[in-house]
Amino acid sequence: MLKVRLNHSFFVIGAILVLVFGAEVVNAADIGQLSVSQEAAPLHASVLAWSQGLKTYSLSYVVSEWWLYYSGAPVTSDQPRISEITLRWDGQNKYAHWQRLDEPGTVYQGSFYDGKCITLSSFNLDAEDNAPVHVTWDTPETYFAFDIPERSLYAPMFAVGSETFFSPSLAELLSEGESNVIERDGRLVLRHVFQGKRVFEFDFDSQGRVNTVSHYFIYTRDMLAGYYDGDPFDLPNPQDMFEYSDYVLVSGFWFPLSVRHTLYAPGPDAEPLFTAIETGQLDSRTAWIEIQRQGLFTESIFATIQYDPDSLIINEPLDEAAFHIDMPKNVTIMRRVPALAGSHYGVPIQNKPAFTIVAVGLGVLLLVAVSGAVVWRRKFIRN
Repeated sequence: MLKVRLNHSFFVIGAILVLVFGAEVVNAADIGQLSVSQEAAPLHASVLAWSQGLKTYSLSYVVSEWWLYYSGAPVTSDQPRISEITLRWDGQNKYAHWQRLDEPGTVYQGSFYDGKCITLSSFNLDAEDNAPVHVTWDTPETYFAFDIPERSLYAPMFAVGSETFFSPSLAELLSEGESNVIERDGRLVLRHVFQGKRVFEFDFDSQGRVNTVSHYFIYTRDMLAGYYDGDPFDLPNPQDMFEYSDYVLVSGFWFPLSVRHTLYAPGPDAEPLFTAIETGQLDSRTAWIEIQRQGLFTESIFATIQYDPDSLIINEPLDEAAFHIDMPKNVTIMRRVPALAGSHYGVPIQNKPAFTIVAVGLGVLLLVAVSGAVVWRRKFIRN
């Protein structure tokens, strides 16, 4: 058991949050694979309750995303990608409206309601008269098939901690593993270790609300045998961090209006060690231990998420109109054509050249979006 003397106020705050959210202090004997120290129990319970506190929402927000270090090289542009998003969710149905503010001209809408997903994509292809072109599909999907990757939406269930950049949800992660309390720089930190190697650290503001969530990997002692004799926590492999601020209380839920999300990757100083792996001079485990021992990581991508406080509807019923998309009269209906296994492309039912360009554009835009979400992970996760 950790010998850390806890500030009494945190026990009071934790107890209050347990009462407010109806969470129970976790008993390891009841869960089986969960072990929570006595010192950590109030903080663990409050974080778990917060992560499960969003039941429904309707809100609008702006995401500004900076790419700093991409695929092993610095990014020269210092201009962010800025998106304006409206998102609604009632636990089952979902609506999304996404548009780029720094490169206007493209708007995506998606609605999943009553088991059917309908999308509408709008483009300004004609620079002279700025006439929009609208595209939808002839048959709905049976799942939320939005044209923008889910993580690029920075949904609140992700941005306030209910989901992580790497699934499963935070609530699921907190239901298995080991939680303890450590002290760092005079502040109390809840450390939760999932499956012995995936770590989440939570620190709190003066009112007991989550201030930051740090997510990193460590090696288990068995993995380090013969390589390193020290503490596995001295070799963190940082993945991402959330920072929350400007909390407001809405329908009994503490919602952070400002969120910053940072992703990490091995930086330029790690390149010689990757070269040593490729040339056979070092095995990957030895090289990665050295990268982690020296902390050769850098910020890869960071995003700021700013919510519009006037748009917040939290934990209130949403009617069918909240998930409705108004289809314009001149919408082009695309027919799905099977392509590779598990994929498809579209051809217009009205066969006009301009619409064929739209169909190609949809595929290109989706490819760029997906590539942007995954390519940076080339060296992100260790072997």
